[in-house]
Amino acid sequence: MTRAELTEAMALAICCPDGCEVIKCKGQRFRTGEATAALAAIEAAGFAVVPREATPAMHEAGFEVSTGALLGETMGPGFCAINADIYRAMIAASPVEARDE
Repeated sequence: MTRAELTEAMALAICCPDGCEVIKCKGQRFRTGEATAALAAIEAAGFAVVPREATPAMHEAGFEVSTGALLGETMGPGFCAINADIYRAMIAASPVEARDE
């Protein structure tokens, strides 16, 4: 899902919180501002919007970071840092586009 598709889905949910999908809301963009602001607030709070299940690209990004780094590493500060790098790489590879800066 692209950022535009996510924003549109959020705008429809704001317009029709019960899933009514009435004609007045379908295809309308008058709630896009609220949806964009909500998504920006989520990201400003330090959260990332990513799919519930990791995509193949996300798995690959995590694997690339971990390849070689985990060899010989035991549980400890270094291991936790590697896990953090893997997590960040997987989120960065998510299909939801990064917000425009």
